[in-house]
Amino acid sequence: MKRASSLLLGLLVAGSVWAPADLSAQMTLGLGGGVVSATFSGDDAEDFADPDASKGSRVGLHVGAFLAIPIAERFSIVPGAAFIQKGVEYTLGDETASIETSYVEIPVLVSAMLTGPESSPGFNLFAGPTFAFEAGCDIGLGSSSTSCDDAGIEDRETLDVGLMGGAGVSFPITETLSLMISAGYELGLRTLDTSDDPADIKNSAFFGSVHVGIPIGGQ
Repeated sequence: MKRASSLLLGLLVAGSVWAPADLSAQMTLGLGGGVVSATFSGDDAEDFADPDASKGSRVGLHVGAFLAIPIAERFSIVPGAAFIQKGVEYTLGDETASIETSYVEIPVLVSAMLTGPESSPGFNLFAGPTFAFEAGCDIGLGSSSTSCDDAGIEDRETLDVGLMGGAGVSFPITETLSLMISAGYELGLRTLDTSDDPADIKNSAFFGSVHVGIPIGGQ
Protein backbone atom coordinates (compact mmCIF):
# COMPACT_ATOMS: atom_id res chain seq x y z
CA MET A 1 0.00 0.00 0.00
CA LYS A 2 2.97 2.22 0.56
CA ARG A 3 3.81 2.28 -3.11
CA ALA A 4 0.20 2.61 -4.09
CA SER A 5 -0.22 5.49 -1.73
CA SER A 6 2.68 7.43 -3.07
CA LEU A 7 1.64 7.00 -6.58
CA LEU A 8 -1.53 8.92 -6.16
CA LEU A 9 0.23 11.99 -5.77
CA GLY A 10 1.24 13.51 -8.98
CA LEU A 11 1.75 16.93 -9.57
CA LEU A 12 2.63 19.93 -12.40
CA VAL A 13 3.87 22.29 -15.43
CA ALA A 14 3.63 25.09 -14.88
CA GLY A 15 3.42 25.42 -16.16
CA SER A 16 2.10 26.39 -16.84
CA VAL A 17 4.25 28.26 -18.12
CA TRP A 18 4.97 31.60 -18.90
CA ALA A 19 7.40 33.19 -21.25
CA PRO A 20 7.50 36.94 -21.61
CA ALA A 21 9.23 38.44 -24.58
CA ASP A 22 8.69 42.18 -24.27
CA LEU A 23 11.47 43.63 -22.16
CA SER A 24 11.02 47.35 -22.79
CA ALA A 25 10.99 49.91 -19.97
CA GLN A 26 7.44 48.92 -19.04
CA MET A 27 6.18 45.84 -17.27
CA THR A 28 4.16 43.26 -19.17
CA LEU A 29 1.16 41.37 -17.82
CA GLY A 30 0.63 38.02 -19.52
CA LEU A 31 -2.70 36.17 -19.46
CA GLY A 32 -3.25 32.75 -21.01
CA GLY A 33 -2.65 29.03 -20.73
CA GLY A 34 -1.79 25.92 -22.64
CA VAL A 35 -1.24 22.17 -22.68
CA VAL A 36 0.83 20.01 -20.31
CA SER A 37 2.19 16.49 -20.88
CA ALA A 38 3.13 15.24 -17.41
CA THR A 39 4.59 12.02 -16.05
CA PHE A 40 6.77 10.70 -13.24
CA SER A 41 10.57 10.63 -13.28
CA GLY A 42 13.02 9.13 -10.79
CA ASP A 43 14.62 5.74 -10.17
CA ASP A 44 11.33 4.11 -9.13
CA ALA A 45 9.01 5.79 -11.63
CA GLU A 46 8.97 3.03 -14.25
CA ASP A 47 7.78 0.20 -11.99
CA PHE A 48 6.09 2.25 -9.30
CA ALA A 49 2.58 0.91 -9.96
CA ASP A 50 3.63 -2.57 -11.13
CA PRO A 51 6.90 -3.93 -12.56
CA ASP A 52 4.99 -5.14 -15.63
CA ALA A 53 3.07 -1.92 -16.19
CA SER A 54 4.00 0.60 -18.88
CA LYS A 55 4.42 4.21 -17.76
CA GLY A 56 2.86 6.94 -19.87
CA SER A 57 1.93 10.60 -19.72
CA ARG A 58 -1.13 12.45 -18.53
CA VAL A 59 -2.20 15.29 -20.79
CA GLY A 60 -3.65 18.27 -18.93
CA LEU A 61 -4.13 22.01 -19.08
CA HIS A 62 -2.77 25.05 -17.34
CA VAL A 63 -4.12 28.57 -17.08
CA GLY A 64 -2.64 31.57 -15.33
CA ALA A 65 -0.83 34.88 -15.46
CA PHE A 66 2.65 36.34 -15.14
CA LEU A 67 4.16 39.78 -14.68
CA ALA A 68 7.43 40.53 -16.50
CA ILE A 69 9.40 43.17 -14.57
CA PRO A 70 12.43 44.54 -16.48
CA ILE A 71 15.66 44.68 -14.49
CA ALA A 72 18.01 45.42 -17.42
CA GLU A 73 17.75 46.09 -21.14
CA ARG A 74 17.32 42.42 -22.01
CA PHE A 75 16.49 40.79 -18.67
CA SER A 76 13.29 40.52 -16.63
CA ILE A 77 12.18 38.91 -13.40
CA VAL A 78 8.94 37.05 -14.10
CA PRO A 79 6.79 35.94 -11.15
CA GLY A 80 3.56 34.16 -12.02
CA ALA A 81 0.71 32.02 -10.79
CA ALA A 82 -1.23 29.26 -12.52
CA PHE A 83 -3.58 26.35 -12.07
CA ILE A 84 -1.91 23.30 -13.64
CA GLN A 85 -2.79 19.64 -14.11
CA LYS A 86 -0.13 16.96 -13.70
CA GLY A 87 0.12 13.25 -12.93
CA VAL A 88 0.97 10.00 -14.68
CA GLU A 89 -0.68 7.06 -16.43
CA TYR A 90 0.18 3.35 -16.18
CA THR A 91 -1.07 0.63 -18.52
CA LEU A 92 -1.09 -3.10 -17.78
CA GLY A 93 -2.74 -5.19 -20.47
CA ASP A 94 -6.16 -3.69 -21.12
CA GLU A 95 -6.23 -1.86 -17.79
CA THR A 96 -5.24 1.78 -17.38
CA ALA A 97 -4.67 3.52 -14.06
CA SER A 98 -3.78 7.17 -13.58
CA ILE A 99 -2.79 9.58 -10.87
CA GLU A 100 -4.43 12.90 -11.65
CA THR A 101 -3.12 15.84 -9.65
CA SER A 102 -3.68 19.56 -9.92
CA TYR A 103 -1.67 22.39 -8.40
CA VAL A 104 -1.58 26.08 -7.83
CA GLU A 105 1.91 26.77 -9.10
CA ILE A 106 4.08 29.83 -8.55
CA PRO A 107 7.10 30.18 -10.82
CA VAL A 108 9.75 32.86 -10.25
CA LEU A 109 11.67 33.04 -13.50
CA VAL A 110 14.42 35.06 -15.14
CA SER A 111 13.80 35.88 -18.81
CA ALA A 112 16.59 36.85 -21.20
CA MET A 113 15.81 38.44 -24.57
CA LEU A 114 17.84 37.18 -27.54
CA THR A 115 16.66 40.09 -29.70
CA GLY A 116 16.27 43.82 -29.11
CA PRO A 117 13.03 45.32 -27.73
CA GLU A 118 12.05 46.67 -31.15
CA SER A 119 12.61 43.38 -32.98
CA SER A 120 9.64 41.44 -34.31
CA PRO A 121 9.34 38.61 -33.69
CA GLY A 122 11.14 38.69 -30.36
CA PHE A 123 12.86 35.59 -28.95
CA ASN A 124 13.65 34.84 -25.32
CA LEU A 125 14.89 32.14 -22.96
CA PHE A 126 13.59 31.68 -19.40
CA ALA A 127 14.44 29.58 -16.36
CA GLY A 128 13.87 29.51 -12.61
CA PRO A 129 12.33 27.70 -9.65
CA THR A 130 8.68 26.74 -9.25
CA PHE A 131 6.60 26.15 -6.12
CA ALA A 132 3.47 24.04 -6.52
CA PHE A 133 0.73 23.58 -3.90
CA GLU A 134 -1.56 20.59 -4.36
CA ALA A 135 -5.13 21.60 -5.17
CA GLY A 136 -6.50 18.17 -6.00
CA CYS A 137 -5.49 14.51 -6.27
CA ASP A 138 -7.52 11.68 -7.81
CA ILE A 139 -6.87 8.07 -8.72
CA GLY A 140 -8.36 6.95 -12.01
CA LEU A 141 -9.07 3.35 -12.97
CA GLY A 142 -10.67 2.99 -16.36
CA SER A 143 -13.69 5.29 -16.44
CA SER A 144 -14.01 5.62 -12.66
CA SER A 145 -12.03 7.73 -10.21
CA THR A 146 -11.79 8.46 -6.51
CA SER A 147 -9.95 11.06 -4.49
CA CYS A 148 -6.54 10.21 -3.06
CA ASP A 149 -7.85 10.95 0.44
CA ASP A 150 -10.79 8.58 0.02
CA ALA A 151 -8.40 5.95 -1.31
CA GLY A 152 -6.28 6.29 1.82
CA ILE A 153 -3.32 7.83 0.01
CA GLU A 154 -1.91 10.05 2.70
CA ASP A 155 1.87 9.56 2.35
CA ARG A 156 2.20 12.11 -0.44
CA GLU A 157 4.01 15.40 -0.86
CA THR A 158 1.57 18.30 -1.24
CA LEU A 159 4.22 20.99 -1.80
CA ASP A 160 6.40 20.39 -4.83
CA VAL A 161 9.51 22.38 -5.69
CA GLY A 162 10.92 22.24 -9.20
CA LEU A 163 12.96 23.88 -11.91
CA MET A 164 11.52 25.20 -15.16
CA GLY A 165 13.22 26.24 -18.38
CA GLY A 166 12.19 27.00 -21.91
CA ALA A 167 12.04 29.42 -24.82
CA GLY A 168 9.46 31.81 -26.20
CA VAL A 169 8.63 33.99 -29.18
CA SER A 170 6.39 37.08 -29.29
CA PHE A 171 4.56 38.95 -32.04
CA PRO A 172 2.69 42.28 -31.89
CA ILE A 173 -1.02 41.87 -32.57
CA THR A 174 -2.04 45.52 -32.01
CA GLU A 175 -0.15 48.72 -31.18
CA THR A 176 -0.09 47.70 -27.52
CA LEU A 177 -0.88 43.98 -27.26
CA SER A 178 1.44 41.09 -28.10
CA LEU A 179 0.99 37.35 -28.61
CA MET A 180 3.49 35.19 -26.71
CA ILE A 181 4.09 31.53 -27.52
CA SER A 182 6.38 29.43 -25.33
CA ALA A 183 7.42 25.85 -24.69
CA GLY A 184 9.58 24.23 -22.06
CA TYR A 185 10.20 21.54 -19.50
CA GLU A 186 9.67 21.37 -15.73
CA LEU A 187 11.37 18.90 -13.40
CA GLY A 188 10.30 18.28 -9.81
CA LEU A 189 13.09 18.18 -7.23
CA ARG A 190 11.24 16.43 -4.38
CA THR A 191 10.03 12.85 -4.21
CA LEU A 192 6.25 12.67 -4.01
CA ASP A 193 6.37 9.73 -1.59
CA THR A 194 6.54 10.81 2.07
CA SER A 195 6.29 7.31 3.58
CA ASP A 196 8.96 5.89 5.92
CA ASP A 197 10.59 4.10 2.98
CA PRO A 198 9.94 6.56 0.14
CA ALA A 199 10.10 5.62 -3.52
CA ASP A 200 12.04 7.94 -5.83
CA ILE A 201 9.23 9.46 -7.91
CA LYS A 202 9.14 13.05 -9.03
CA ASN A 203 6.96 15.18 -11.26
CA SER A 204 8.13 16.11 -14.72
CA ALA A 205 6.27 17.85 -17.51
CA PHE A 206 6.61 19.34 -20.98
CA PHE A 207 4.40 22.34 -21.64
CA GLY A 208 3.28 24.65 -24.42
CA SER A 209 1.69 28.02 -23.71
CA VAL A 210 0.00 30.93 -25.43
CA HIS A 211 -0.35 34.27 -23.64
CA VAL A 212 -1.53 37.74 -24.50
CA GLY A 213 0.88 40.42 -23.29
CA ILE A 214 -0.54 43.68 -21.92
CA PRO A 215 1.86 46.57 -21.19
CA ILE A 216 1.63 48.18 -17.75
CA GLY A 217 3.18 51.53 -16.88
CA GLY A 218 6.46 52.66 -18.42
CA GLN A 219 6.42 54.33 -21.80
